[in-house]
Amino acid sequence: MFRNKIGKFWLAISVLVSMAVISTPSYALPSFARQTNKACAACHFQNFPMLTDYGRAFKASGFTEIYAEPTRENTDFAELSLPLVLNSAFFGTMRYDRFSGDRTDSAGNPTYANFSEFTLPEEASLFISGRVASNVGFHSEIGLRPSAGLAAIKLPFSFPINDSMRVLVVPFAADGHGPSYGFETLNTGASDIHLTFENGAQTSAQGYLGTADQGATGVAAVLWDPRFYVSYTRWAPTFGPAGIGSNYAPGNGIQAGKTPSANYFRAVYFVPIRGWDAAIGFQDFSGSSAAPFDATAGALFDGSRVNTVLWVIDAQVQGAIGKYPLGVYFTHGHAPPSGTNQNLFNRSDLFPGSGVHAKTATTITSSFGLFPGKINISAGFMRANNGTDSSITGFPSSDNAFTAGVVYLFSQNVKFLFEFTRLQHGSGHDLDGEFDNNGHLVGDVNQKMTFKLFYDL
Repeated sequence: MFRNKIGKFWLAISVLVSMAVISTPSYALPSFARQTNKACAACHFQNFPMLTDYGRAFKASGFTEIYAEPTRENTDFAELSLPLVLNSAFFGTMRYDRFSGDRTDSAGNPTYANFSEFTLPEEASLFISGRVASNVGFHSEIGLRPSAGLAAIKLPFSFPINDSMRVLVVPFAADGHGPSYGFETLNTGASDIHLTFENGAQTSAQGYLGTADQGATGVAAVLWDPRFYVSYTRWAPTFGPAGIGSNYAPGNGIQAGKTPSANYFRAVYFVPIRGWDAAIGFQDFSGSSAAPFDATAGALFDGSRVNTVLWVIDAQVQGAIGKYPLGVYFTHGHAPPSGTNQNLFNRSDLFPGSGVHAKTATTITSSFGLFPGKINISAGFMRANNGTDSSITGFPSSDNAFTAGVVYLFSQNVKFLFEFTRLQHGSGHDLDGEFDNNGHLVGDVNQKMTFKLFYDL
């Protein structure tokens, strides 16, 4: 069976290579490409949404850069300089997943690990983004599926200090992406937006530990320079859609809410290596916050709090060997066990009798442009510990995994992805609450295959 899968994998590679030979490149026109009049490849390394140095600079400008198009100027006050066009984009995906693993656990109970899913569309979102004023930008995501409503919003204020340095203040809220949604530019998975793989939980420490996809709201303060940046974010975790939880009142919509009290610090240094885009970073999560809760169900906040404690180091090197693009990414994260309050990023103590240790993960991933601008191949390895005590549970605490993938770009704004993840041990921690088509909680999954199509217009 494994040989058959290998054969199918190389057949898919052959088809993609043939398509690359006969296809011609085209240029994307999503919201930011419309605004800057630049091709997607100007901002994105190998394929969207990975960032280049220009993409980072555009983000540091607060999304305010525009090409020489007419603007609506106020003749009395020069502060008003709105583009005549409000830029928007539609983003969608469709996917097929195949899960496989042990059919029964050690006690003989069914695991429901063997099933497949076809989802069309999987995601559908409307992005409205652009320039509000000369030093103010705007970015929003309105979810159309799987849930409808405002999924994310940020309003960056960006002010130059000198020719290279800027200060940004970014209020934000998002139903995922964590506190790094306020400002993040590396492609290591510090934010799940900028990541080589679709499967972030097995290819970045931040994805495995849950920092990159946590609902969050707060304000980020950033000091930016092309050589480095540092940021401090005061934030609160939220439950589900942005605004629900820490700042939501039952039946009355968003109110003053709980003041964000968790801390997030980020520091990145861009290492000067000729011909390469290299960086090393550090993330520190500290403090505590009001526990997220779903107030839409009529529940009142009970005063409970969660710790938000974690640290991560990450690094990236991007460039090319000859004409072939290459990116290499490293992450290592450590979430200590809970103290007085439960640690949001190490929730093993939710399971009585499991024992609690530090939850850790180390990953190294790479992406190589086999056919530059058309086909990228990727591989990654994760060594992880889920924090439970195997001497108590009788199950392995290691969650090691290997992932391989292929991305084919039909054009700069349409891509097809195939990923294969092999998990060392099947356990309830592997896929974090995955359910099969009939609603059964899945355990003992040991491999997953994903086919996914992305399109942005």
